[in-house]
Amino acid sequence: MLGKLPYAKLPKDFLLWGIRYEGLWHDVGRKRDYLDVNRSFLDGHFALETPYEKQPWGYLGTNVTMDFSKVTIIPPVVIGSNCIIEPGATLGPHAIIGDHWTIEGKAKIANSVLWKPYSYFTDDGVEISVNDRNATSKHRVREGVSINGSIVVGGTIETDLQEKIVDVLRDGQVKTLSIDYLPDDERA
Repeated sequence: MLGKLPYAKLPKDFLLWGIRYEGLWHDVGRKRDYLDVNRSFLDGHFALETPYEKQPWGYLGTNVTMDFSKVTIIPPVVIGSNCIIEPGATLGPHAIIGDHWTIEGKAKIANSVLWKPYSYFTDDGVEISVNDRNATSKHRVREGVSINGSIVVGGTIETDLQEKIVDVLRDGQVKTLSIDYLPDDERA
């Protein structure tokens, strides 16, 4: 079947292998499964090496600005490097905050993944570096915003999110979709 797909041409001598797998399985192409994988990791169902320091409540990156006495952490939580968590914020349970996020006061994040900035390539093959992307895509959750059951690539989040995907367009604008959104085009 794979060799017959119009967008996945393979040579005739291409070997395709399969295995019978009995362990934990998630299709991370489905956004709900992606959140389940992250939740399973945080709950200790499997080990994963992280660049962050293990804490009793989860994992903590370096260069984090946060007054622990003024932030509520409901374990388990990951807070990436170079984050600013303002007083009054609530994180968790099952919140993964990637590197370089600013979480303003009274914001609440649970059961969600906020990605760290990453570089990407344009359709012409030109790389847009993390630094260039940071110029148009801030990673900020505004004061009082609640995020639950969502995946956030970046941007300035100014309204509550419940079971959403937030993507950042090349011009820095945010695009919000349902967690169950599937693109119309073919997927390899």
